[in-house]
Amino acid sequence: MNRGYDGNDIFVGNQNKSQFLEYLEGASNRMKIRLFAYCVMDNHYHLVLENSSGMMSDFLKLLNGLYGMYYRKMYGGKGYVFQSRFKSNIRQRPIDQSIGVQRKDDRYFEPLEKVLWEFKNIHGVNVEEIETWTWVGKRQRGELLVLLRDKAGLKYKDISNISVFSNLSFTSLGSLYRRTKKAEKERINKDK
Repeated sequence: MNRGYDGNDIFVGNQNKSQFLEYLEGASNRMKIRLFAYCVMDNHYHLVLENSSGMMSDFLKLLNGLYGMYYRKMYGGKGYVFQSRFKSNIRQRPIDQSIGVQRKDDRYFEPLEKVLWEFKNIHGVNVEEIETWTWVGKRQRGELLVLLRDKAGLKYKDISNISVFSNLSFTSLGSLYRRTKKAEKERINKDK
């Protein structure tokens, strides 16, 4: 991951994003870095890669350097284009390109975006719009928690970073999860 210096938009418009993707493809082929997924937004990008050649730092230096030169040629100015070298997180779980993340127990989890899209279609509300002070909002928050744990495979630590859960402790998240699963099971048994 890397972002524009001071959070500035550096991928404005499709032409800039397309150029970045061309550099991304070329650099990944040249450095033999396996690319699983990418997301390019106006002021930053995310990549999911496999450091198959052991040259990830060189790869990102090349990618950021190429795009930085392109950006300065197009828009002028001096100084940094990107805020820092890059930020990386190690994920040691294998990734399946079409299904999602594979965990140790060999269960496949869906991408977070798909789970959030499913939640929105079922409930007709975005995650940020859940009114947690109402009974309906509390039920929706519980159902979202179950989806995030069971379908996306997120841990409480990751879930607590989502705004609708940020005021809950890990213990409260665990209790909410168990209560929601119990209510879900009771609803299923009632419908039989």
